Amino acid sequence: HCWHCIHPEFLRDQLTRSLSRLQLTHLDVCLLHNPEYFLIDAANRGVPLPQAREAFHVRIERAFAFFEEAVAVGMVGAYGVSSNTLPVDPHRADATHLETLLAIARRVGGPKHHFQVIQMPLNILESDAALGHAGVPVLDVARAAGLATLVNRPLNAILSDQLTRLADFSIPAVNGTYAEALQRVQVLEDE
Repeated sequence: HCWHCIHPEFLRDQLTRSLSRLQLTHLDVCLLHNPEYFLIDAANRGVPLPQAREAFHVRIERAFAFFEEAVAVGMVGAYGVSSNTLPVDPHRADATHLETLLAIARRVGGPKHHFQVIQMPLNILESDAALGHAGVPVLDVARAAGLATLVNRPLNAILSDQLTRLADFSIPAVNGTYAEALQRVQVLEDE
């Protein structure tokens, strides 16, 4: 019911399809996208948090093991996690803990694991990645571990389940008709 999957067979299928579609032999980096959806779904189904976290960590470990194999065969150069809950209060039920992800990566891939990138929200309103929650900020943990950090939502923020735009922009005038624009988009999609 969650409509979110990080099972190794699903990851293998999607990675293979993506490489084919992009006409590439490998990706430099592949990110697990929002694994915390599992925790959100478990909470909605009334699964006790300790049980949900245990299952979550097993799933992450399997996904990381797949990525270590994908690195070994040259499909990806490195892997990481994109999570909106990396920087949130670690006591939240849907929080993704970077320290736990690093421990899993070390367990699966040894000291030279290929878990090398994280992505999370960071903007003027969502500043927890830099400021932290009564502990070391996620950015500091990532820096100490030698992880590259990507930022999502730099010009938007989500507060109280509402999207807030942090920057104004103008939409340029469109040349041509709607039908012509639709045809151009179709050509790009086909490609």
